[in-house]
Amino acid sequence: MGPAVDDEHAAGRRWSGEIDIVGVHRNRVRVVGEYRETTRPMPASVLEELRTFRIPAPLTTSALTASKPEPYILLFARAGFDPALVEAANTDDSISLITADDLVATLTADASTGRDEPERHTVRRV
Repeated sequence: MGPAVDDEHAAGRRWSGEIDIVGVHRNRVRVVGEYRETTRPMPASVLEELRTFRIPAPLTTSALTASKPEPYILLFARAGFDPALVEAANTDDSISLITADDLVATLTADASTGRDEPERHTVRRV
């Protein structure tokens, strides 16, 4: 998002925003996620944007409620993560950081088992 949109958010005039992944169960938002396909590590501001604007937005305009205390947050990034974001994930169990290499490793492991369906995996935390 550009500075103009950020100013609108800060002023409280805009509460919408795109969320790449939303997992809902029984009208409760359980999981949200963001994916970035950039050559730079994902900045910590992405987490702040999710928590401040993007997670609350659908809750104010729909019958959905958030999990308590908040939904799990999955962050996917091709180029890794800013050190501040890694620190936030290391101190908050509701945040998972997933790189493209993590996804490829999981898919490769599934292919080597000869299974048609992937196994369930625990995401490796960075």
